[in-house]
Amino acid sequence: MLVDSDRDNRVMTTLSLEMLGAIVISVTSVREAIIYLNREQFHILISDLVLPEEDGCSLIRQVRGLAKEERSNIPAIALTACKVDRLCEHAIAAGFDLYQEKPLLTDDLAMAIISLLSFHRTREGQTSTLQPYVVCSD
Repeated sequence: MLVDSDRDNRVMTTLSLEMLGAIVISVTSVREAIIYLNREQFHILISDLVLPEEDGCSLIRQVRGLAKEERSNIPAIALTACKVDRLCEHAIAAGFDLYQEKPLLTDDLAMAIISLLSFHRTREGQTSTLQPYVVCSD
């Protein structure tokens, strides 16, 4: 799942992820992301921190509070165009696993996803390979 309120960023990130073989679903808000997360299980959450109405940190706090453990423990990457160290610390403290600055390079995003999914699978004792399933928001 990818959540990004900027249409151009959402389209570019979606294309990058699709080039990597991901199945991408787009949503436009924290509210929509939570609806999807309550209905379906995703392999990863990628969210911009600056979103309308509620920000990415609000989203990850809600995700971490979901009743179903397999959904609340989703690996999560925070995205931002702001280059402020405290913002990174705030995102990690809120519950994100990794922090990536925009503009995103496809290779950097791919490595972040692979590293994060590998870490989560190892931690959970899984050895199977899952296709990243991503949702984007604008």
